[in-house]
Amino acid sequence: MAYQSIEIKGLEKILTNFNKASMKTLEKAHDRFYILTSKAAGEARKSMPGWIWDTGNLAGSIDNLVRWEGSQLAGYVFTPVEYGIYVHFGTKKMRSRPFMDKAINYIRENSERIFKGLI
Repeated sequence: MAYQSIEIKGLEKILTNFNKASMKTLEKAHDRFYILTSKAAGEARKSMPGWIWDTGNLAGSIDNLVRWEGSQLAGYVFTPVEYGIYVHFGTKKMRSRPFMDKAINYIRENSERIFKGLI
């Protein structure tokens, strides 16, 4: 059996350029994910019930975070305020005011548009 050896000139340069392009795509994905979660956090803030604005603590605490978790890009819209969960879901004595639903809906409705053309 005969074997043929083929040398591709410039292959190293092609692979280097490919890796650079891949890194730029990942950076763009991170940036777009940050924009998406940032705007979603804004939607959650806007949907806060009026009485919550008395101190502004809960509304002012709504934030977003995008980070790499292993090979996955993860995005979060959250509040570290401990009573946020009770406002969102309600209690036996207080009706729910699901302010984070606006953030979830924003992400559902805009993800495709924001990430379109990335790859």
